[in-house]
This record gives sequence, structure tokens and C-alpha cells, in this order.
Amino acid sequence: MRHRLVLLGSDEIALAAFIAARALPAVDVVAVYSQPDRPSGRGQEVRPNPVAAWARQEGLPLLQPERLSAEDAAYLQSLDVSLGVVMAYGQILKDDFLQAPRLGLVNFHGSLLPALRGATPVEGALAAGLDVTGISLQQVVRKLDAGPLHASAALTIAHMKAAQPCVPAWATSRGNWRPAPCPQSWRALPSLYRRTKRKSVTPVA
Repeated sequence: MRHRLVLLGSDEIALAAFIAARALPAVDVVAVYSQPDRPSGRGQEVRPNPVAAWARQEGLPLLQPERLSAEDAAYLQSLDVSLGVVMAYGQILKDDFLQAPRLGLVNFHGSLLPALRGATPVEGALAAGLDVTGISLQQVVRKLDAGPLHASAALTIAHMKAAQPCVPAWATSRGNWRPAPCPQSWRALPSLYRRTKRKSVTPVA
């Protein structure tokens, strides 16, 4: 049985997670949602974000709505998606969108939750002078970073790259895309496919 996956992300930090998700056995990425192309750089040339550029390069179906609507949720429902994977997307996901995939959506978050909730966990870890942070795989719910935790993996700050924007070593740099070394998190992801009802998803951390 093959599983239909949708990816939602915009920042470079999401690329390694998405590439690893796409490489899982019996997985088909049927759509990638990302932020619209925007002016950037000194010349304000309109350019795609890193996730959108990767999706186009790989020939994956790319959707870039300015704001997710009920029509987007209905379209996602029509794709018969097993699971959505989110990282650094940049939009709020409403209930109709969260309920469209059969198993809902899971999010890769750049901290050991519940620590450092919010949009800038990597920068927060560096600013706080932490020695260890990590990555968490959690179920997405309406409340920010509050869903059940499926898995987590610790990373030392020494393994992080303090670039602008800050990019952990498990992400990517300058288009050098590679899978992330987060075995605990990735062991949890395939198991979600085997669950037939969203209510059956429980924390396994």
C-alpha cells in the first residue's frame, strides 16, 4: 500500500525534513504548499522561497496561496491524503485544513517541546545560551505547538549553524540537500500511516 503525503513549508530549514519524508518507503508526495514568490535581494527580484524552488526542481505539484481558504481545504480533501508534514510554513492552519488528511498533519519543530514554542525556536536556543536543543515531531492542533508529541531527538548547540537565518545542522545550507539525522523522529513518522483514525494517534515520546 502506498501512502499519499502533502508537505507544507517555506523556509530552507524544512528542506531536509521534506527530502527525508519523500524518501520513506511507499510514499508519494502529491502536493507541496508553500508561500508565494516574493521580491527579495537588493534588486527586489521576485524569487521563490527554498521549498518552492525545490518542489519545482523535483517536478512536484506546487501550490502557493496567499492565504489558505475553504477551497484549499476542499482541494486537499479531494487528494485523498494520508498525512501532512509541516515545517516553517508561515500560515495558520484552520480546522477544515487540519481535518483534510486522513491522519491530520504533523509538524517538525526546532526544539525539545514544550520548551521554546513559537516561530523562532532555533534563535531562541542560541539567545538563551542553551547547550542542548533538538527537534520534535508533534501532531498539529489549532493551539500553537500544543499537540501530542510523537517523538523527539536532542541536538547539541555545537551541531547547529548560526547563520542568518539560523539553520541547524539537520537542515540544509546553500542548496546542499540531505536527510536529517533524527532517527527517533523518523521512526515515528511511518508508524502514523498505519493508524486508521485520527483519534488513535497518541504520544509515543
